[in-house]
Amino acid sequence: MPTDSKTCMHCGYQAPPETRNGYAIASLALGVSSVALCIWTIGTPIALLAVVFGLMGMKGTTGRGMAIAGFVFGLVGFCLDVAVLVFSTIAMSGQ
Repeated sequence: MPTDSKTCMHCGYQAPPETRNGYAIASLALGVSSVALCIWTIGTPIALLAVVFGLMGMKGTTGRGMAIAGFVFGLVGFCLDVAVLVFSTIAMSGQ
């Protein structure tokens, strides 16, 4: 009889598999993508989606750490997008 931590030693019953939090995974993937794409304007909507999915993912019981990381990456990506926009506007107006 298997003796891993998810199997009952007395009856052999296996616990159901842990569910994944799709919002947390999406938030993390979009957050990292928004930081990577902060140079182009496509990073802004991706960052906003990462923040929204991160907030929704934090309500779940699993994947809370991924949701927080995605939320933070989304905020950082959004701030970088705004900074790039401001600096490029200043640089273009100086000509």
